[in-house]
Amino acid sequence: MELNKDLIDLLLQGYEDQDTALHYGTMLRAYMRHQGIARYVFESGQVAKFFDYIELPNFDIASNAWETFQELMTRHKSTVVEFHSRNYEWFFAEYRKVLESPSYFLRRQGLELLGNLLSDSDVMMHYINSKDNIMAAMKLLRETSKSIQIPARCVLRFKTVWILWRLQYG
Repeated sequence: MELNKDLIDLLLQGYEDQDTALHYGTMLRAYMRHQGIARYVFESGQVAKFFDYIELPNFDIASNAWETFQELMTRHKSTVVEFHSRNYEWFFAEYRKVLESPSYFLRRQGLELLGNLLSDSDVMMHYINSKDNIMAAMKLLRETSKSIQIPARCVLRFKTVWILWRLQYG
């Protein structure tokens, strides 16, 4: 499939129009099944727009944008790992905002996706070695919802296991 960058840019901008957002989001997810298109979204910096789109006040559009963002972050592991290796600091600074969002939906979905992202050992090591990331996970433990507390505990377990491993094996 030949990469039509203008079409991808147009589909991404579709989230800004309530009349087209859901349709464009569906088409965009279908296109992102192709690794070259996902790579373009990462390399062009378009991925940054998703942090705005998932916070839109219209729940249908925001959840559609989240679904597309999740597809982008999970479909092509090698492309995602490559992206994180070059954009780790920026990406996770933005991602912490998702975990601290007033939206229950975003916090819960954000933790679920975070678990998937941490399946890569390099990303996990970077993540658990950041004081800011651990503090964000600790704040989530204060939630009344078990659906948020349990995944937050899992993130902290990664840190605990890493500390214990370091103590035992140096």
